[in-house]
Amino acid sequence: MSRNTDEARLSSSQLRSLFDVLTHNESYDEIQNLKHSSVISDFGHPIQTSERAPSSSPLLQNLLCRFITSLPGLRDVTAEAWSGKIAVLASALADCNLSESYDKGAIGIRRTLSTAIASIVESVSRGVLGGLAKQPGVPGRKYDPSNPEDVQTAWDDLLQQAVEGDLVDDLFAKIAATDKLSEQSSLVQSAHQYIIITLASFMHYTLIVSPRGQTMLPLLVRANDLLPYFVIRQTLKVGNAASMVNGLVKVVLAKMNMSSFAGWFGGAPSDSGMNLLHIISTVLTWDVNVLKKRASSVEKQQGTLTTSDLVAIREYCHMSHEDQQVIRDHSTSDQSSVIKAIFRHGGKDNYIDTEGHKKALEYLAIQLSISDRDKLIQSLCNRQPDILTSTIRIVVAAYEPIIRSLHKAVNLSDGVHDMQQFMSDLIDLARVDCRTAAKTPTVEDFCILLQKHSESSHRFLHQILKNSPQSRQMYLEYSHLALSQYKCKGRQGADDQASGAGDMSVDLQDLYTSLSPEAKATVSEELEHYTHYLYTLQIKSSGKLTAVVENLAKETSETKLGPGIFLAKWQALIDATPITPEYMEAPVRTANSKSVKDATAIDTDGGNRGLLASQHNEQDEYPAQPSCSETVRNNKSCSRATTIYEQWGVDIQDFNVFKVKILNLRLLPSKTSRPSLSSISEHYAAKLYLTYQM
Repeated sequence: MSRNTDEARLSSSQLRSLFDVLTHNESYDEIQNLKHSSVISDFGHPIQTSERAPSSSPLLQNLLCRFITSLPGLRDVTAEAWSGKIAVLASALADCNLSESYDKGAIGIRRTLSTAIASIVESVSRGVLGGLAKQPGVPGRKYDPSNPEDVQTAWDDLLQQAVEGDLVDDLFAKIAATDKLSEQSSLVQSAHQYIIITLASFMHYTLIVSPRGQTMLPLLVRANDLLPYFVIRQTLKVGNAASMVNGLVKVVLAKMNMSSFAGWFGGAPSDSGMNLLHIISTVLTWDVNVLKKRASSVEKQQGTLTTSDLVAIREYCHMSHEDQQVIRDHSTSDQSSVIKAIFRHGGKDNYIDTEGHKKALEYLAIQLSISDRDKLIQSLCNRQPDILTSTIRIVVAAYEPIIRSLHKAVNLSDGVHDMQQFMSDLIDLARVDCRTAAKTPTVEDFCILLQKHSESSHRFLHQILKNSPQSRQMYLEYSHLALSQYKCKGRQGADDQASGAGDMSVDLQDLYTSLSPEAKATVSEELEHYTHYLYTLQIKSSGKLTAVVENLAKETSETKLGPGIFLAKWQALIDATPITPEYMEAPVRTANSKSVKDATAIDTDGGNRGLLASQHNEQDEYPAQPSCSETVRNNKSCSRATTIYEQWGVDIQDFNVFKVKILNLRLLPSKTSRPSLSSISEHYAAKLYLTYQM
């Protein structure tokens, strides 16, 4: 594609790329900003009781109000509960000042999960804001679940018929009639295969490919081992629904020994379990004890770090977020390690050798991990008043009518047993000996796991829809409401050149045409590179989908990196994370450097679990995301949306006229802006603001 600097309009593909860049950047920025309690307090409705309150996180609030607060059960949670319990709990977690990946020299679990959520949020946001473009289907077409092209096409056609047609009604009726996937239409069977492969790809990437994957597995194992499955199953067998709900709440939340419950139901003491807060505390405390042993080992090593060095590092872990940020800023501006910045902040300017610096970084990472877990235990388990327990009680009370209905319609005890079996099989599959890695699980292995347990899911859904007309109607209405959010409103533009971003095309086109000729030339060039990047991602992902479908049909297993453009977006967010320099004086690293990946693979006990992350070949990897720093340079603080809300008079409860406008706003450079994907040109920023269509 050739670039014409005099071109006044973006092409359809460039509009799509611009929309992708903006939502990609905005989604992650909003999730990342949730670590500040001020952002939580200014989140808007429903966190704030006022339905006209502006939002500090417009995209997240948009999705929360469209999909979450309208869920059956959650829609009955009162405004007071949102603002008085849920908001307080979220603010308490934000005030913990949990550690940053920059300081730890590795990608933490929080960063891994937040970037994963951001990659999903941006995809959903584009669908909601831009709408699903209408595509003509082929009436009466048959689909083959073993044909890669049919699997991809079936998913696209299923979305079209679900959003624009009456497929949801037919699907609910068919599931109520049978629990056999083979009795569904070929469209549903092939789309089901697409869903299985996508979920398997996500699970495989999370637990196997990601450097943090194998270090997250022990947490999952310990939590699963502590869950009182037997007691829960026995409680769910109680005939009286009210007694069952009351007993379940006691099992999960009661601050007492669960042996009495096990004895009451005839259970074995070894399966007595414990309440939720005890499970959280036990899992985190186990980590703390292991980490303290590692810290003690570092402290006992002679000749590397002095006592004053260790004290300075420990003191840093307990500083306020503002003080820590000052030190991090000095580290980045001076291109020196955060260790050197910590020492300088404490009035020390001593030099330590490479080995000592390596030990100092390790000691800092250990102390930060200990501090994180202590803060989480204090906020979630030891806080007075106990906000977590009271919040769960509120949610359970809101869902009690649904639980009563399900209690009559389906054997909930069997459902919990099926979930336990799935978790056991998942852990067995994902647990790999990283010292040998003789048999690394593939995407196909996770597909087989999901296919094996999908039958129990089908049976569970069938029983609900068949035996509980009330629940069936409730969730059918919600499905229609949720899918209606993806309908195009018809503002794509008069020609194909203006339709690349769906309903956002006109606004984005207007934004582009308002730029200077020089800015247009730069933006257009970057968007061409980004368009090629998206095209390459699509080709790569389609090729991987084809390989998985064919391998499943041939009963072979060899795909080491699964399909899904969202995986590439996820990895791009992780790779862009700044990390403290490896040496006392060196450039700031990013998370895609080998030294960071090696550090990320270190488990709580100090063992290296990182052999799996590097086992896929380079040709299997997705391409690196190109920089759009000129297109989006200085990201604007979400909190500045207040005047825009006041100007347009937002009422987020009115979903029919709720939309997003793109505003062209002059911005000042920000020290905390990310190095890429962050204003629309040197002088302008493209910012998504949720406002009314007047």
